[in-house]
Amino acid sequence: FGLAHYAGGWQWMLLAGIAGVAYGLAYRHGGLAAAVLAHLGLNAAHYGLFTYPMRAALQ
Repeated sequence: FGLAHYAGGWQWMLLAGIAGVAYGLAYRHGGLAAAVLAHLGLNAAHYGLFTYPMRAALQ
């Protein structure tokens, strides 16, 4: 999962790798739905708490 975020630099790769481990644990204990919900929750929190230059340009 970390390698899939290579374009973001080593920091994103590290964070994505940690998130990938968490998604794997969610999958192991709750199945695919738990992993998908964990990913959705993190993405929603990230989108709501941080700014994105492309999003700001649209407003």
